[in-house]
Amino acid sequence: MILKSYVLLAGLVLFALIGKTQSITDAQALDAGHAIETATNNGDVYAAEHFLFPDSLLENIRQKSQFLKEPGNLASFRSAFISSFFNGSFGRQLMANIHNGNYRLMREYDLKGRKHLVFRLFGDGGLNYHDFLLVRVGDSIKAGDLHTFSLDEWVSSQIARLTDMIGKSSNFNDDVAIIQKMNAQTSKQDYAGVKQTYDQLDQKYKQQKFIQSIYIQACHHIDLTLYEKALTDYSLSFPDATSCYLLMIDLYYLKKDYDKELTVVNKLDKIVGGDPILDLFRGNIYSLMNKPAQALVCYENVYRYDPTLKVNVLKLAAQYAAADQKDKAKKIIAAYMQTPAYHTGDLNTLYDQYPDLK
Repeated sequence: MILKSYVLLAGLVLFALIGKTQSITDAQALDAGHAIETATNNGDVYAAEHFLFPDSLLENIRQKSQFLKEPGNLASFRSAFISSFFNGSFGRQLMANIHNGNYRLMREYDLKGRKHLVFRLFGDGGLNYHDFLLVRVGDSIKAGDLHTFSLDEWVSSQIARLTDMIGKSSNFNDDVAIIQKMNAQTSKQDYAGVKQTYDQLDQKYKQQKFIQSIYIQACHHIDLTLYEKALTDYSLSFPDATSCYLLMIDLYYLKKDYDKELTVVNKLDKIVGGDPILDLFRGNIYSLMNKPAQALVCYENVYRYDPTLKVNVLKLAAQYAAADQKDKAKKIIAAYMQTPAYHTGDLNTLYDQYPDLK
């Protein structure tokens, strides 16, 4: 996760070149974005991680942190941060999240004179979005910061706040150990342990988005009522949080409140500036509402957008088969099997349900 051993003690001042905010054209931004998209989808674990320029990210953290403005606190933080953040863990987590899905460039946009690129993650790790703030580094286009929709804030803001919180603590080692413990418990799927650790935390930690997101994830695996309460508390604490929409989609699905789930999907679509893959979620909702015609239209929309998306191919083929349109189902299956996304065994569950599609 974001904070592991960004632990601070002595040292100098940031000496390295910070990424320039020189003009970046739309074409240059899109070229950089497409390069990251292609490399990541081809299995390059380091593509997105190396897109982030450490010195720009560090400077953004320093500007937002009171602790790091004090002499003697920055140099050791810099070495600890780079060794723990830029060690491949970000890329490995990204690859795990998009397994059976992909990483897609959604759009570029300008805000306050700065270029941004927005990517969508979809796969085994669910749905999420990355917003990169671009900088120019020599002749290259890099990112100086990253906003993840699931956490509702910039990486620099999150790390700066946690750094200040820990840096001012009189129980420094204990504080770091608690956060590391929650991360380790989550990795081991010890969700009851995460809840127990959270319940024992000081209130200053419970108010942090980062900590609450770990707790919410644990509640999801423990009890639906507890999960709903954790989400409700989070939405009250952070009413403008985009992550609430991502989480509420899951909540309303578990509660089988499909009308509310559809409303949340539509709101999320507006927030992200339009995402064709959200029709997959709409299709699933309509299927559960026993509205096969509407579901079919949604799955077809996603297929036209991305015919390589395994989960949608399976949904659409099953929808065709159920509607006695087996020729259409076989056609999209044959096309999918010719794409790089296809792997042996991808269609087994579909064939189990509809053996005559083989």
